[in-house]
Amino acid sequence: MIPEWLRKPETIYATVLFLISVGVGLYPSEIKGMMKIPGKRIQSVALRRLEGELWVITSLNENGYRLLLWALWHIVDSLKKIFQLVVITSGFNLIVGLISGHPIWPNPISPGLLLPPTVGVLAGHWRVASRILNGLLRFDARKAELDKEIAARKPPPPVPPL
Repeated sequence: MIPEWLRKPETIYATVLFLISVGVGLYPSEIKGMMKIPGKRIQSVALRRLEGELWVITSLNENGYRLLLWALWHIVDSLKKIFQLVVITSGFNLIVGLISGHPIWPNPISPGLLLPPTVGVLAGHWRVASRILNGLLRFDARKAELDKEIAARKPPPPVPPL
């Protein structure tokens, strides 16, 4: 039932790398938060993500210079993450090659090695950029939504002892 090309180790490896890079690209702060303490920490990370998005769209709204700098930073950060993932996957390829006697990809610049991390990182960054740009396009409505979500997630102030 499963095609032969889909059962090859190269395809499975590329798919796993793609899924990992999408996850890392989409939810870096959430992943860091979940690695520490689950439960209340996850809520704290979600609250910080909402507050961060609110701060970004508020600071970029009607400020073309900041928007340009933010876009350039986003591009440079994407390239940096792609480079890091390519180095990691090349290292993994080298280790597999040293252990097994032949690397998964003989050519270190092969598309099978470079494409999954690149597409995964770009998908993650494009999703974040799309969310921010959509928030800027409908700024007033998105700001109201974020304020409402932040207020609902904030813990109530502690009650002073009597």
